[in-house]
Amino acid sequence: MTGEGFCIYNVIFGFVSNFIEVAQQINRLDGTITGGGLDYMVEIKDQFLVYASLQKITHNLKDMGKETNKFITQYEDFSFLWKEDLEESF
Repeated sequence: MTGEGFCIYNVIFGFVSNFIEVAQQINRLDGTITGGGLDYMVEIKDQFLVYASLQKITHNLKDMGKETNKFITQYEDFSFLWKEDLEESF
């Protein structure tokens, strides 16, 4: 992805990464060790809905990027309006 789509992509996946990071930072309240750790990562990794949601987010972002690029290419003929300095052109 290019341009703003890439920034949105980074923001959304940064948010998801931060959410998963929280699961790593918070100790279990019940004090049990599951899968070798005292955090909630086992529960996060075992949740099919988390992976399905991540796949859906990825798919939607890719579609959004494609549509954005289509929209931008419609106006390539007018790109001189934002790429060139108008004072220099005149």
